[in-house]
Amino acid sequence: MTPALLVVCAGLSTWRLARLLTIEDFPLILWVRERIQKHGPRWLGELVSCPFCAAGWLALGIVGLADLATSVPLPWLAVGTAWAISAVLSVVEERAG
Repeated sequence: MTPALLVVCAGLSTWRLARLLTIEDFPLILWVRERIQKHGPRWLGELVSCPFCAAGWLALGIVGLADLATSVPLPWLAVGTAWAISAVLSVVEERAG
């Protein structure tokens, strides 16, 4: 896998996971999100309600895992790129819907 394709995949994965964790109403995720917001630390409750904030941490984790799991040298600057792709997709989705 080329580094460019890996960054695109990381961006798409970041967007999808951030959307799942912060917006969608999948019953298990909704239950966990509500428990975190009611009983967890305030910063974590805010994190699961903000798609852009969650995308930053998810991008860091996804790029970190990709760096460990693949033989493709992936610069850590790809975290910002994956986060930016996620933000652009979120804006496009808001304007389309």
